[in-house]
Amino acid sequence: MTLPGDSLQKELVEATQDLHLEPQFKDITAFLDEVTDEFQIGQLVHLESFGLYDAMSSIEIMDPKMDSGMILDSDLNKRPFDIKTLIRPEQVLWVMDRLFICEMSWHSGHSLSQTLFTCMYLLRAMELEPELFSNNSSDDINQNSIPIEFVILILKSYVLGIAKCCQLVWDEMTKGHVYEEEDFATNKYGISIYEDFPNSQALKLLDDAETWLVQHGSNWIRQTGIH
Repeated sequence: MTLPGDSLQKELVEATQDLHLEPQFKDITAFLDEVTDEFQIGQLVHLESFGLYDAMSSIEIMDPKMDSGMILDSDLNKRPFDIKTLIRPEQVLWVMDRLFICEMSWHSGHSLSQTLFTCMYLLRAMELEPELFSNNSSDDINQNSIPIEFVILILKSYVLGIAKCCQLVWDEMTKGHVYEEEDFATNKYGISIYEDFPNSQALKLLDDAETWLVQHGSNWIRQTGIH
């Protein structure tokens, strides 16, 4: 039998338990400022287990070259990324060039979060479909009659091709089939690089992109005088 006050008491107990489970934060900024004032240049506080690998894997917070989560003042004035924006062929080439640089940087030992995952088109490649631009204004789509295939076919196939190449490299490295003396970052941070997308479909998409570019895209480029 449940008494009228039992349910209320139970709710109070659960609320008290939840309160204790919540993290209790305390501002230690002043404390850190005080103790670090006594540090010498290059001095480091660390555990006894701290080794070379830990030092190589660490980052310097607020260093733009190392802290991938840092927001620079220049970033605040940038237009927010809009995947629905139909970019011009020369802009497509710029994205492809930058993505290739990111791929090479990853092969050189940099993390995915600082290289390939900085490309929004790679993270959202599957959204590059004709329906994406169906709600765009006629000015956006018909500006110099830019064919949407430059984005939904050329750029998409290239991005997925890069992703599949990196996935194949990642597979071989994690299986231990290839040994690299230098650093190699395998952490994907829970983000997919299209592991489930069939290689055969990626190759077909690249073939379709090449066929369209030869038969239609090149003619449009010549007619508009884009170099």
